[in-house]
Amino acid sequence: MRGYFEIGPLRLKQCALAVIGVLFVGGMSAAVVKAPVKPRPKPKPSKLTILYTGDESGQIRSCNCSKFRFGGFSRQATAVDAIRSEAKDIVMVEGGDFLGNPESDQDKLKADASVKAIKLIGYNAVVPGEADLAFGAKALGAYQSASGVPFVAGNLKAPSGSALFSKPYTLVTTAGGLKVAVVGLVDTGVLPRNNSEFSGSDPAASLKKTLSKVRGGADFVVVVAHTTIKRGRPLAAVPGVDVVIIAHREAETVPMPEKDKMTVESPVEKVGNCLLVKSLSRMGWSLGRLDVTIKPGGVKYAKNSLIYLGRSFEESPAIVKVYEEYNTKVQDLVVRQQKQIKDQVLTRLAKRGIDPAQFKKPKLFVTSDSCKSCHEKAYDTWKASRHANAFASLVNRKQDFDPECISCHSTGAMYRGGFSDANSTPELINVQCESCHGSGAGHSAVPSKGYGAIGEETCRSCHTEEFNPDFEYEKMWKQIAH
Repeated sequence: MRGYFEIGPLRLKQCALAVIGVLFVGGMSAAVVKAPVKPRPKPKPSKLTILYTGDESGQIRSCNCSKFRFGGFSRQATAVDAIRSEAKDIVMVEGGDFLGNPESDQDKLKADASVKAIKLIGYNAVVPGEADLAFGAKALGAYQSASGVPFVAGNLKAPSGSALFSKPYTLVTTAGGLKVAVVGLVDTGVLPRNNSEFSGSDPAASLKKTLSKVRGGADFVVVVAHTTIKRGRPLAAVPGVDVVIIAHREAETVPMPEKDKMTVESPVEKVGNCLLVKSLSRMGWSLGRLDVTIKPGGVKYAKNSLIYLGRSFEESPAIVKVYEEYNTKVQDLVVRQQKQIKDQVLTRLAKRGIDPAQFKKPKLFVTSDSCKSCHEKAYDTWKASRHANAFASLVNRKQDFDPECISCHSTGAMYRGGFSDANSTPELINVQCESCHGSGAGHSAVPSKGYGAIGEETCRSCHTEEFNPDFEYEKMWKQIAH
């Protein structure tokens, strides 16, 4: 009989294997702890489509008052859906300055609409620009939460020294399984003046620090930098970056599409193994599309283009609903502001001992009907023009209370005694004679030479580069010459 501590041949073999196993596992555990960070894997041969926008400046919808009808989130949504139906590996980013002016109540309503739109469209990341940062950290935090889209800017910090946003990058897994890291950076040189809510560190230093966290977990690295092309070029030279998109607006010429074409090729610069792209998306007119084929060793093929969002793109019903909600809020805002102004005027009159019932605003605009008796041919030319029915386009799109629209679709809207709204001043709808020539009350009472002289600059006060960039003064004047 064997003793208690006696071990037979089979048991001895089992114990020996167990000891070897323990030593093996222990050795592996130690190796895992001491192993350095894995190097970034070589990208698999893949195709990636990067959709990018920027510099919408609060323009949520196309200005539809001229034949130049590019832009708007609703058309963008339709274009993006079409691209997603043909490509599985897609990342979509916003490069900044997509909000308007934080001092404007109307622009705050636009900001709310913009945030709803980027959520519906399905953006993957937002890198704020100086216009967006002007809204303040609290508002940006609320917009990020409402949109569900990560706001990323790794080199921005709060006064406490902590990061302004929770992460300096976001990792996107595409429908095809690719892992794409989107790193956001903002040039300190474009930060809003007199801000005390955040500061910025060197973008290149921040990028290198971020890459140490990203490397090993991403197939591709896309840097979206709100800076100039000159200051952003060094970012493309940082090892480990595949694409750098420069998003800050500069004075460069924006390529426009030829007639009946919606796509324009846009330049791409190669810096080592990295692609450097300048975003030329403006006012929401176009959607940037960068198609890349990446194989081990770097980018083998790239095509960059601007897709202009013309009338051939249907408007997304979901975002049209956002527009309608916005228009209702604008109308409520305008009515409320008009009431406040009226109440203030009545209060001042009462303090001065003036009976409000006896007070009448001066009638400075006499309407085109008063011009007809002396200027019949000119009146007939005007009557046959689109100016004579300019207000109808606002009514059809429920924008007839929008202050940004009515000034160029009515008469005297920016002046005392001019257009207020279609209910209280219906006689001043449309672009009438006095819209261009000025108030005609004095001339109507005492006709004389020298009244109403105008030139090209008068037309361009409404037919601006932003809303009507294809406006040709000589050509258009011939259509209404009088």
